[in-house]
Order: sequence, then C-alpha cells, then structure tokens
Amino acid sequence: MKLDYPKATSIDNAIPCGQWGKNNVPIYHLQSATALNQLVGYVKFKNGSNGTVLYRGQGKDYNTLSPSGCRESSIAVSDAIISAASSDDSMVNFFQLSDPEISGWEKYKSVIIKSALQHYGASTYCMDFVDNHWCALWFGLYKFENGTYDKRTDNDGFLYLYMYLADTNGSCIRGMYIGEDTYTVDLRKALPSCFLRPAAQHGWIVRKKERTTCTYDDNVVCVAKIQVSDAAKWLGEGELLSQDNFFPNYDIDQGYRVLLQRQKRSGVLCKNKKEQILPSGTVANYHRYKGVIPANPDAVAVITPIRDICKGKEAITNILDLYRELLHFGWSKETCINSLQSRWSERNPCIGQSGITALLIQNCFGGEIYYFRTSNWNHYFNKISGEIIDLTCHEVDSNCVSRYETASRVGESEQAQKRFYKSNEVAYKQLLKNCKIRIKRKV
Repeated sequence: MKLDYPKATSIDNAIPCGQWGKNNVPIYHLQSATALNQLVGYVKFKNGSNGTVLYRGQGKDYNTLSPSGCRESSIAVSDAIISAASSDDSMVNFFQLSDPEISGWEKYKSVIIKSALQHYGASTYCMDFVDNHWCALWFGLYKFENGTYDKRTDNDGFLYLYMYLADTNGSCIRGMYIGEDTYTVDLRKALPSCFLRPAAQHGWIVRKKERTTCTYDDNVVCVAKIQVSDAAKWLGEGELLSQDNFFPNYDIDQGYRVLLQRQKRSGVLCKNKKEQILPSGTVANYHRYKGVIPANPDAVAVITPIRDICKGKEAITNILDLYRELLHFGWSKETCINSLQSRWSERNPCIGQSGITALLIQNCFGGEIYYFRTSNWNHYFNKISGEIIDLTCHEVDSNCVSRYETASRVGESEQAQKRFYKSNEVAYKQLLKNCKIRIKRKV
C-alpha cells in the first residue's frame, strides 16, 4: 500500500519538530487552527488515491499505536465470546446481521461485533479512529480518570493527533472495507443507528487480518503536536464536543444498553432473561451510577469515608468506587441471604445482598441503616447526612423510591446494632474477602 508523507514546510504555524516511529513519520507542532485545517487537508490531498485518512487523538505520545488487547493490563475478548455472540439470534438481529447482503458471512459478523465491542470499551486487537479531527482533538484534550473525562489543566502540556491512512481502496460491503492486510469499518455504516456513540464520535475501527504484530504504526503518515491551551481555545465548549454527547448514557444509546444487558454484572438488568453472553467488565459501563439511588454521581461524591478503605495499594475514596467492587467481585451466592439464594444470579448479583451492603456502607461512610418490608424479605439501605444511599435497589422488582419514606430504622441501641451485625457476620466477612478490600480506622 502506498503512503505519501507530507512536507508541509510552506504551512504557516506548522513547525517541523522531529520524526515519529520507525518509518520516520514527520511531526509538526501546530500553533493555529488554520495550520491544523491546512495540514489535515494537505495530508488527505497527498493520499487522495491511496486510501482514507483517519485520526486518533491521545494525551501522550507512546511512540507506537497499540490496541487495548495488547496492553499489559488487558485481556482481549476471546474468539469464543465473539462466536457465542455471532450465534445468538437476538444479537444477530439487533446488529441486523441477518440482512441478505451479509447473511451467513461469518467473518463479517465477527469483525463487526469485535468492532462494536472495541468502540464501547472492550479490549480487542482492533484500533479506534475517527474521521473528524475535532473529535480527535477532544480525546487528546480530555483525560479519562475515575470513570469520567475531565479537561486537562496542564495548559503548557501537549496532545498528539495521529493521521492514519486506512486501506479503503478495496471492496466495501455495508461499511466494511476489505484491504490487503486490514478490515476497516465505518461504524456509522456497519451498525444500525440505535448505536448512538459511533455517530457522535465519527467512529471507525481498523482490524488487521493477521495479528502478526500488535501495532498499527505502519500506516501513520503524519503526527500533529498541539499545546493543550491552544486545543482548548480552538474547540471551545460546544454541546457537540462534550462528554454527554460523545458518551450518551444507556437510556439514550440503545445499542450500549443492549450490550450491557447481555453482560454479566454490568449493573443494567435484562428482564427478558436472555443469556449473559459477555463476561463481567467486557463493555465499560461509564454510567454505572445510574444503577444506584441516588442516580446522580455528584450527590454521593461529597460523602467521604470515615475509615481508610483499600484494595491492594489503591484507595477507595467514594461510594461509587465501592459499588464497582461490589458489583464486579463482591456479591455472590455465598453472600446472599438463604431465602433468596435460588433467585441469585450474575444477571442481578445484588439479590439478597442489601443487609450486608448497608452494613458495609455504614462501617465505611457512617450514617444509619433503614429497611422496609417486601413480600418475602426486608430490604435495607442507608441514610447519610439525610441522603438516601441504596446500592441494591435492583433487589426490589418494583420501584422502591416511594417506600423509602415509610422505612424504619434498624434499632438505635448499641445492642440492636450488634444483633444486626451478628446475624449478617458470616456473609459480611465473605463479602470483604470477595472484594479483597481492607478497612481500618482513620488516625
């Protein structure tokens, strides 16, 4: 495949500043929005017959482009999981993979499902790109930490925009371009519009046919280096360039919701009892807070621990981080109350867990424990500084919001508190063991 590297010495405010990677890709420090637009146009013009120029924005330059499945801390989605999804009739229909144009084409199914999972946060050997340089700038300007994207404040720092030449000169079948060595997917053509995130992000995916190497360096034709303060000024604060637009929650993005519903321990219930195809943590749930009460991250972020809570060397500093550990690792059949063990599953792991969870929240964050009676058991929750906290609201089939007002407090006396702990002691200790967390008093 032919690649033409730009020599943009005539572009004002585009300053050559070295070379990138083993192919000596030119790097330009861009100092104006006009320089960015002109360089992007020049690269596309130079490679007009070679393929499609895509973009990737990053906050750091690692001198390579490696997909998430190749990184040390990640485990790529297995072929067995992709095969299970490809064989599931309801998933195939939702992805509209039974259309006559591509029906029965297993490779197409596999690539599209992997591409969708990659775009929604799974670890695969695919690589994410966009075809809009504004979107790429955004991903370099915003830093992902603690489940959210925050704008960088290191104004003198830099972000990097990689211009990647995708091999799109071969056949294109419903959004998938078949190149010499790669499959390139325009997600907006390959996925139905109920998948909203690809449309918001102008999302593309590239997948190598043979994983002989775990990098996508060879097709990078230019790198732009841009100061954080400049990128912030050029992008501004428009709604189309916001986290809520780029990552719509699963009440808005139906494709996102369906993926989470088919995933174990995702925090999103699937009431039609379909099989949980995806293992826990496959698709990143950036809106986990919507599975608890209150469904507002700001309301619980201000509640700070009264004890030190640690998992390994990592401190747990808020209730939502603790909820993540309970959801993915803590709640189990062994920690479920006896009367509900027959109903417990990884589809809804908080079943039978409200008592020990309320104990854990009180132990770590203070406050009081309350309960109301359901048809067969007591449902427990917390009140901290007047705020209702319920991490196991999915335990109750009906809407429980109206029932909080009539709830009773677990005995106020020290003896009553001890009796409540004693009745839950075995399950509580197992819960801590499952989560691998340690709790100790603050000094």
